Amino acid sequence: MLLYLLVVSGTLFLPIPELGIIGTVLDEVYPDRGGGLWEKEPERAIAVAALYFFLIGLAEITVLRPSSKQSSGNAPNE
Repeated sequence: MLLYLLVVSGTLFLPIPELGIIGTVLDEVYPDRGGGLWEKEPERAIAVAALYFFLIGLAEITVLRPSSKQSSGNAPNE
């Protein structure tokens, strides 16, 4: 949850490129969009999702991976 909040707050202030999601395209596809930041600039929402899931995947690979030193469970108790 904390990671999500940090990523969201970071994308509020960092410049995010449009990457093809320009105003004319949005007016054609979604003309009655609201006035929120993610509705006006949907590239920010896409950036949040991409960065969040990238960081979660990176954490699973590096920090949260199971240790290879775990016993297989077949060792007798001593």
